[in-house]
Amino acid sequence: MITRLSVIIIPVYNGEEFIATTLNSCLGQTLLAPIIVVDDQSSDKTINIVRDYQHKFPGRIKLSINKRRYGRVGCWNRCLEIFEALPYKYLKYVFAGDEILPDCIKEFEKAFSIDKNIGAVASAYEFVRPDGETSYSWHKEFQDRVITSQKATRFNLEQDGLLGAMVCHAYNKKFIKGMKFTEYLITKLDFDTILLSKSKAYYIGKVLSRFNLDSHRTFAKSISTWCNLEFSYVEARMLDQLKDMFTPIEYTQLKKQIVMNSIKNQYRFFGSKFLLDIIIATFLEIVQRFSVTYPRFWLKHVFKIG
Repeated sequence: MITRLSVIIIPVYNGEEFIATTLNSCLGQTLLAPIIVVDDQSSDKTINIVRDYQHKFPGRIKLSINKRRYGRVGCWNRCLEIFEALPYKYLKYVFAGDEILPDCIKEFEKAFSIDKNIGAVASAYEFVRPDGETSYSWHKEFQDRVITSQKATRFNLEQDGLLGAMVCHAYNKKFIKGMKFTEYLITKLDFDTILLSKSKAYYIGKVLSRFNLDSHRTFAKSISTWCNLEFSYVEARMLDQLKDMFTPIEYTQLKKQIVMNSIKNQYRFFGSKFLLDIIIATFLEIVQRFSVTYPRFWLKHVFKIG
């Protein structure tokens, strides 16, 4: 049975090593969905491999080749344009090299059917390193329930994202219509935050996808100090844009948490010396401000003058 609600779209550029793995997982769904590969002017054998699959599975896979090179995030936006022109309600991105497990589409559609105001459905996923070591990303505090817009947005701002990697969630056309990913950013945090600010979310407490690290050339950027600063920038900008969603106390708490998250993230890169530098800089700032505000205190009690 082929669903009329969901479509799987695979943006790809030079993915000859990994595209077959992804196509096999998409073809192996218990609830079949149309598959569209959007190729961003690959110069390797990716297009030939996809065409071979088209011959093996007639009518199951469509291939769209971009007329120009869009780039990583630009190709995501090209996928959105294709999706908006189609009759399907739900968009499931899958990157070349990643896999969706057999019940993924079926479980996602089941979750979307719970509430018409769900803008995104996410699930736990398996993270596979090149050496075969695995770990799991899992928000157990939210599993198997509808998450209000306010809670989802707050979590997105406090915890660097509720929805996670692209492979582990799907979008509802009703709530992303007209939206675009920001092409100068590495992450999609602003896109997801805006979406969650106007819709509910649902989190499935099952592992339904697999993130294969060896196929992600840009992953190093996504965990770099630059990207962590980007998270802080996006969170602060989104908080200011969406501050009416929160009480003044919540707004202040979130601002503090965003700053603390930024410090914690930079500590991962620079170690204890970074924290020591912050403590010294903070102390010097306090001394400077106190000396300007209370010069007589310093003259009398520190320098014993007067």
